[in-house]
Amino acid sequence: MTRSYKLVLLFRGVYGIAVDTQGNVYAVNTYTDDVKKILTDGTKVTYATGFANPGGVAVDTQGNVYVADTGNNAIKKILPDGTIITLGSGFSFNNPIGVEVDSQGNVYVGDWGNQAVRKILTDGTVETLGSGFKYPWGLAVFEIPDPATAPEFPTMALPTVLVIGMLGTVHLIRRTKEN
Repeated sequence: MTRSYKLVLLFRGVYGIAVDTQGNVYAVNTYTDDVKKILTDGTKVTYATGFANPGGVAVDTQGNVYVADTGNNAIKKILPDGTIITLGSGFSFNNPIGVEVDSQGNVYVGDWGNQAVRKILTDGTVETLGSGFKYPWGLAVFEIPDPATAPEFPTMALPTVLVIGMLGTVHLIRRTKEN
């Protein structure tokens, strides 16, 4: 808890935080339009720059960092070598703010201005998972390899996306084997 408190004090304007498999913390900063990285030894570095009001961040198991580049209406992927690429090019996001990634590399986006949740497949195709959300802000992806082995969630199939709206509303999008 102390580490989180210090993080807030050291980086005003932090909107999203993610932790990689090594324990490094990534924070998107809307004041400086960049991504900060706090190494496990406490060292703080600027990891990537050139964003406009970044709103969310996620990290996959390969060390790729995903940023909701809100002001540029884009989702960016930062490769471990520092290369930045735009995902879902040609698609019109409108103030994307929430971002999450699943174990298959699919990226989920809280498309705030369009009041929708999008999924960017690994081939770059963008799907709409749901719309009509009141400002989808936070996302969480739950993956259950075999729904039958999870009795507390017997109707869930993978992946399931939990959407948290700006006003605290919570929505659950469940994908079944049929859709």
